[in-house]
Amino acid sequence: MRCHVLFLCLLLPALAAGQEEDWEMLVDPELEEERAEELLEFFEWRRSDPLDINHARLGDWLQFPWVDAVAARAILAERRRRGSFRRLSELESIAELSPVAYRRLLPYLRCSASRGSSWKAEGRHRWGLAWPADSTGGADRFEGDGSRSYHRFGLGLADRLQAGVVCEKDPGESSPADLLRAGGMWQMPWLSGRLCLGSFTLESGRGLLFARPGSWGRTTDPVAALRPREAVLRPSLSAAESGGRQGAALAFEQGGAELFIFTCRGFWDATVEEGRVTALQWSGLHRTGTEAAKKGRLGADEYGVMIQRRFGASLRLGAAWQEARYSLPLAPDSSLENSHRFAGQENWNGGFEARLSLAGADAFAEWACSRSGGSALEAGVTVQAGRVEGVARLRSCSPDYHRLLGSDSEEPRNEETLYLALQAELPRLRLAAWYDVSRNPASAWRRPMPLIPAHETAVMAAWQPLTDLSLFHRLRWRSWSLIENSTGPFGNSVKRWRDRLLWSALGQMEYKTGGLAWRVRLEYRRFSIGRAGTELPAVPDSSGWMLCQQLSLELGRGSRVTARYLFHDTPCYETRIYLYENDLPGTLSLPALYGRGCRAFVLLHLKLTRALAFSIKWSWRPGDSGGSGTGQRRRPGPDEQSLGMQMDWRLGGGR
Repeated sequence: MRCHVLFLCLLLPALAAGQEEDWEMLVDPELEEERAEELLEFFEWRRSDPLDINHARLGDWLQFPWVDAVAARAILAERRRRGSFRRLSELESIAELSPVAYRRLLPYLRCSASRGSSWKAEGRHRWGLAWPADSTGGADRFEGDGSRSYHRFGLGLADRLQAGVVCEKDPGESSPADLLRAGGMWQMPWLSGRLCLGSFTLESGRGLLFARPGSWGRTTDPVAALRPREAVLRPSLSAAESGGRQGAALAFEQGGAELFIFTCRGFWDATVEEGRVTALQWSGLHRTGTEAAKKGRLGADEYGVMIQRRFGASLRLGAAWQEARYSLPLAPDSSLENSHRFAGQENWNGGFEARLSLAGADAFAEWACSRSGGSALEAGVTVQAGRVEGVARLRSCSPDYHRLLGSDSEEPRNEETLYLALQAELPRLRLAAWYDVSRNPASAWRRPMPLIPAHETAVMAAWQPLTDLSLFHRLRWRSWSLIENSTGPFGNSVKRWRDRLLWSALGQMEYKTGGLAWRVRLEYRRFSIGRAGTELPAVPDSSGWMLCQQLSLELGRGSRVTARYLFHDTPCYETRIYLYENDLPGTLSLPALYGRGCRAFVLLHLKLTRALAFSIKWSWRPGDSGGSGTGQRRRPGPDEQSLGMQMDWRLGGGR
C-alpha cells in the first residue's frame, strides 16, 4: 500500500529545513497513517496565515507539536512582562522554548509590531513520472498516462485576504485538472470575524462532531494530541479527493463568545449497488476505469452551527449542531461498519463540549448524539508538574452512534477506549510510555459479536549524549483479535476469533555537524498468531527487519542534497514496515516495506534566490524488492523508478 500526502505551502521560507526529520518523529505511520494529512494541512494554513505572537492564546501555541504547556505558558508570561513583543527574535530569550523549537516555529509566526509587505503571491508547480507505467486490460484499463502534475497559486493582501487555487492530476488519471479546488478567507476586524468561501475546514473539540485540531502521532510525544487547543475555521486546499467541505462559513467573536456558521457540500468515492452505497473509497486515486466510475458518487448537503463561550481563563463551554442530506442512501453493510453503518439519506449530530483549566491540569469532555439515538462521550485530563506530564482519556461510542461524513473520514470509530500516557523531560533525555486498550461494540457481519479488546503498550527514550549526537529508542507491544472462517464439526461454516500479537523494537541514531547530517535507523518486528481449536492450526511466527541510512548535506544558501538507501526483509504482511519517504518539498510518500529488497532515492533542493527554488527527486526500487500491489495481493514486477521536479516562486511579502 502506498499513501501519497500533499503538503501545500503558500510561503516558501525554510523549504528544506526539517523536511527530512519532522514527519517520521511527529506522525506515527503505524498508528495514524491517514492522519498525516492533518499535520500537513495545519502547516499549510499557518504558513499562509502566520500566528501573531502578540495575540496568540494558550491553545494557539499548543497547536504546534514542538510546544508543550510549559513553553506555552512561559511565552504568555514573557509577553505580559514586556507588554508586547516587538520582534520575533525576542522569543529566543525564553529559556523554556528550546532553540530547535524556536527555529521550527519561525516560518509560522509573525509579530504585529513589525511591518511587512501589503501583498504577496506564491506558486508551486510539480511534475512527476514513474516507469514502467502500470497497464491492465478490460474494465481495469487505466484512463490516462503515468504522469503526475500539481499546480497551486496563492494570493494574500494586507493580512486581510488569503485566497488560492489548486489543480492536480495523479498517475492514471486522464485530465490534467482531475482535482480543481479554490478557497479563500477574508478577515473582518470590525466584527472580529472571518469569512471562508470555497474549500474550508472547521476544527473543534475531540472529533466527535467536527474535525479535531491536528492529531500528532505518539512517536516522541504521547501527550501532544490531547493538549487543549482552540477552535479554528480556516481555508483548506487539500489534495485529498474524497470528503472535505466546500461552501461558505462565517466565524466571529464578541467578548468571550465565538460563533461559527457554515453551509457546504461534500463528495466521496463510493460503491453503489441497487441504488444504495455499500462501500466508501478513500484512496482518492481514480486510476482505472472501475475507480474513475466511483468518483464523486456520493454527495451531501450539509449545514451547521457552533457556539463557544469562555469564562475567564479557566473555563470554556460550547454547543454544536450539524445536519446532512445525502444524495444516495447508505446501506448497513459490513464494509460501512464503525463510522457510517446507518441506513438512510439523512443524519444529524449535536452535542456539547467543556474544558476546565486549573493549576497545571486541563480537564476536557465532549458528548454527542446522532439521529439514530446513539451517543458518544470522550473525557479526560492532562496534568503537568514541572517537566513531568501525563494524560488519561476515556472514549465510549454506542453501536448506533453515526457521525456525519467529513474530512476526517474514519475517526473516531465506534469503540470504547482507555488511553494513559506519561512522559518526563530531563536534561538531554525524554522518557515516555503509553497504554491503550479498546473494544468495538459494533456488530460484524450483521451478527452480535463479543466485545473483543485490543491492547497496546509502548515505552520510548530520546536522548542527546553529545551536542551533535541524538538517539531514539522505542519498544511496542500490540495484541488484538480478528475473526476467521472455519468448518464446524457438522461441516457448517463457523467464525472464530484468533488472537494476534505484534511487538517491535526501533533504534535510531542521528549525527549532525556543520551542514552534514547522518541518520541510521534499525527496526525489528515479530508477529505471532494464537490457536483457535483444531480446525485452525497456528501459523508459524514471522519476523521482519529494516535498516535505513540517510545522508543530508547543506550546500549553502538554503540548498540541500539528501540520499537514502534501505534494506528490508519482511516476509509476512503483518510484519510490514511503514517509513515516511521524503519527496519533493510539500509532498510525502508512505511505502509499505513488504517482502525482501531495498529502496533508494536522491533529493536535491536548490534555493536559487530568495524568491525562487527548484527541487528534483529520483527514486528506485528493484523488481525483486517485494513486487507491487496493495494489501496482501503482492505480485512480482520489474524495476521501478520515478523522477519528480518542482518549482516554487514568491513575489512580495517576505520577512
